[in-house]
Amino acid sequence: KAGEADEAHLQFTDPDSDFITLLNIWNTYHNTWWQVKSANQMKKFCRTHYLSFKRMREWRDIHSQISAILEENGLNEQNNKKIISVDYKSNIRFVSCIYFFCN
Repeated sequence: KAGEADEAHLQFTDPDSDFITLLNIWNTYHNTWWQVKSANQMKKFCRTHYLSFKRMREWRDIHSQISAILEENGLNEQNNKKIISVDYKSNIRFVSCIYFFCN
């Protein structure tokens, strides 16, 4: 089973960054959620990709909470599109550098 899970996870893997790998998992999960909007279908998706449905649901809940907080403070998706590059790897490296130098 471990070999099957590793093989299923290859589609998400970024050789340069574990964080990008996690982001790839999230993006695939999130896009699938918007297509099917069914808990049963998402459970099947998670089983097929050897992901924990409970953990992914927690990620979705946290994402919703953060999105709500940002929107309450005037930072919504439309505003963010103006400042975020299409190259999300560059964005992540930029934010990582800011975090590194601020701490």
